[in-house]
Amino acid sequence: MAKRIKKKVSIGGKEIWITGESDAEIFERYRQRLIEAGELVQREEPAKQTTFQEYAESYMNHSKRNGQIRHTTLAGYESSLKNHLYPFFGNMSLSDITVQTVEEFIATKRQYAKKTIHEMMLVLTFILDGAIEDGLIKGINPAKSKRARNYVSAKKKEIREPYTEKQMNEIISHIKDLEQLRDRRLIACLCFMPVRREDVLGLCLKDFDLEHMELRIERSVTFALHAFVDPVTRTTYKAGQAVIGEPKTEAGFRVIPIVRPLLELLELSEEELKDGERFLIHHRKNVYEPYTGQSMKSAWDRIKKQINLYGKTPHYFRHTFATIGQRKGISARTMQAIGGWKDGEVLNRIYTHTQSEDIQIARGQMAAMYLPPN
Repeated sequence: MAKRIKKKVSIGGKEIWITGESDAEIFERYRQRLIEAGELVQREEPAKQTTFQEYAESYMNHSKRNGQIRHTTLAGYESSLKNHLYPFFGNMSLSDITVQTVEEFIATKRQYAKKTIHEMMLVLTFILDGAIEDGLIKGINPAKSKRARNYVSAKKKEIREPYTEKQMNEIISHIKDLEQLRDRRLIACLCFMPVRREDVLGLCLKDFDLEHMELRIERSVTFALHAFVDPVTRTTYKAGQAVIGEPKTEAGFRVIPIVRPLLELLELSEEELKDGERFLIHHRKNVYEPYTGQSMKSAWDRIKKQINLYGKTPHYFRHTFATIGQRKGISARTMQAIGGWKDGEVLNRIYTHTQSEDIQIARGQMAAMYLPPN
């Protein structure tokens, strides 16, 4: 047992003894007695300030648990946090984030496209909105300031140029040259329907109504960008594993007409059609399992070696369908319905382009504008 010591001290003009096991303990007891006697004002310790990274990590964990945001969207948010927001704001107290610091952050990102900066700002905005609701920030959200928004780089978004009609016809003419049926089916669906990659990978045989020549889009297949646990099913996914879910938006649930050239390229057998649970484009070891991320990568690399895809990704086919479809007379309303675009403005602003073919068509239409009728 440690030897106790004692010292005589003076408090309020009176001498008293204070005991303890060390000088430090005696000093602390002496300080407390002085405070109790009113001879010493206790200095309040400054409250620990929550840093941006501490709060953001807690906020993201909550978002994962409630399952209201798609795992692919969460992965995009986490990418913005890890690569851009944490390095700048991470150790900064939430209360220290101002419009000026947000402007300074944006200034360091001027080399990025406007869309990329907006994605960073979106994540910053909803994190700070949460901090305001939790009482950790007072006043307005600095990321919503007009000053901050106007500070965003005016760099134009890179436009994804769709395939030309000539390129599309070239691709379609070579689909039959692909060695694997799954590859032929993948490219055929992308060419003849306004679909996303995840729409095609989510197709099962039960989605085909050949009597009415229609196809239902009812699910999507995405790939886990990192390991995560589904908050609803409690299923654990590894990076690259297929995640079967619903279409991206409510508008994604839709019916698409099947044209005869597509049906011929799909080569659906009677045996397959009897088993509706089979995936149209399935894992090589299991017809009831969709592609994984590695399966998709291998398939695309394999296809590129056999036919010319002009260096483009699957999503360019969707752009192309909207562009050429509009040129051929498909109304914007119909295109929106079969393509699953939630917003018609987005369809017109992003997914349709004026190409040289449109200029040539316009020339002929202009020349005929004032000609007398036959």
